[in-house]
Amino acid sequence: GAPEQNVGRSTLDIVQGKPVSQDGLHGTVALVEAATQGFFCTGTLIAERVVVTAAHCLIMSMDEVTGEIEAVPSSELLVAFDILDVERIDASSVIPVERAMLHEGFGFGDLCCDETGLGAGHDIAVLVLERPVTRQRPVTVPTVESVRSWLGPEHALEIAGYGVQDLATAAGGTLHAARVPFQRQTEYEMLLGG
Repeated sequence: GAPEQNVGRSTLDIVQGKPVSQDGLHGTVALVEAATQGFFCTGTLIAERVVVTAAHCLIMSMDEVTGEIEAVPSSELLVAFDILDVERIDASSVIPVERAMLHEGFGFGDLCCDETGLGAGHDIAVLVLERPVTRQRPVTVPTVESVRSWLGPEHALEIAGYGVQDLATAAGGTLHAARVPFQRQTEYEMLLGG
């Protein structure tokens, strides 16, 4: 089944944003359940066969007491690329996932954030695709040094996702992007696959 959505807390939800055009896709891809073809999370293409996403997107169940995690098997995952609307995915835009890897440190406490509000740093997963994506360019992953030099409250970040566009209906599906100031995770968080 689909991983539980709406994980974490937020004091200022990012909803709506602006629709993205085909040339604004950058590396944004959709994670889709193989059985239902249903969208459940957003990811980022960082190489022709590699997608980065949140580890919580791949969790089927997690025991609060033992910390035991059951992840979605890679055989049940697809990645849809070169799309603006997750309700309009065609077979030529889907590639099966060969391997899914959650950060080894991911655990129940990583669903939101640590005392700094920046997250524990373990809510990350890597998907290796069965074949390369050829119709969409991956994004370039910046170096740690370059991120440190420009990431701060005075800088805006562009975030994108196929998530919620209306809190009243939880409607989503088309890719939207928003520019937001850099904030701690407890202050801004995309909802439902953002």
